[in-house]
Amino acid sequence: MGKLTPMLRQFQKIKENYDDAILFFRLGDFYEMFFEDALEASEILDITLTSRDGGKNQKVPMCGVPYHAAETYIIKLIKAGKKVAICEQIEDHYETPSLLKREVVKVITPGTVVDPQMLDAGSNNYIVSLVYDNDKIGLSYADVSTGRLKTTEFEISQGETFTNEIYRLDPAEFIVCNNFIKLSIWGELKEQFPKVLVNEADSNIGNYKRHEQLILEHFHLHSLKAFGCQHLTAGLKAAGELIKYLKSNQKANLSHFTKIAPYNTGEYMILDPKTKDHLELSCKSQKKTLLKILDKACTAMGARFLKDMIGQPLMNIDKINQRLDAVEEMKNNLFLRKKLSSH
Repeated sequence: MGKLTPMLRQFQKIKENYDDAILFFRLGDFYEMFFEDALEASEILDITLTSRDGGKNQKVPMCGVPYHAAETYIIKLIKAGKKVAICEQIEDHYETPSLLKREVVKVITPGTVVDPQMLDAGSNNYIVSLVYDNDKIGLSYADVSTGRLKTTEFEISQGETFTNEIYRLDPAEFIVCNNFIKLSIWGELKEQFPKVLVNEADSNIGNYKRHEQLILEHFHLHSLKAFGCQHLTAGLKAAGELIKYLKSNQKANLSHFTKIAPYNTGEYMILDPKTKDHLELSCKSQKKTLLKILDKACTAMGARFLKDMIGQPLMNIDKINQRLDAVEEMKNNLFLRKKLSSH
């Protein structure tokens, strides 16, 4: 291919840093896609594939979507398991008659969506990070829309418990360490989640201090003892990889992530998808379930919380009683219920 036009060279230069994403390149009132991005996006979005003069009498594939309607098309790409890099004009064309400067302002992926229009109000949208370290599996997950961040770890012998936890989380996206991909358990998960976006992380995760420092800097802490998770070495490595990925993609400081919560799957009953379905607790079908009967939540966050509670029956008697006491307090306090429901 001969020498391209300045604008297409700019597209290619930006695309080099986002080669795993479809680049939405802002041109006036449209987001345009070129080359392989255009071929792939036009098929997924069912839009017309055209071409543009690339210079030296050559044509390059092109397709585009209106800026004001971009959200609809982004949703389709996200549901197809694609990343979308949003590249905006950062100069006014009235002030700069030559080629405008452009840069990627955010990367939208299935696990980092925050727009309510792109999310199922009743379900969490989890991105899960997995690390294999010293015969332990580190797991950390986040819901970027709410700022929820949790971490835990499993012995390699706890394969069934680990996979059931992944089924419960039902991830929209994975971040997976290279050496974890070599485990047979990952092959089994991939069969169950064939369409979920997978990002491979560097296998050089041995430096725990690097991950610890990244987490401390994010939360402005001197020690992880404040969160009670300092003993979860593999779990914190997974959390470190997750925070690093989110910072890179969100182009923001993630200030709504205010804590990292350790948890232990032994505190609640593990229910696999078939069990939940047979007990009619919750499922993606339209049949009546316990969740659908009980869900009178006024907010999406409340609906998601209820779904989590039904899917994670507590096994610790003290925590069960604490929850029952809280329910009793709410039941007997009409003023408190009205006050909470008014916010």
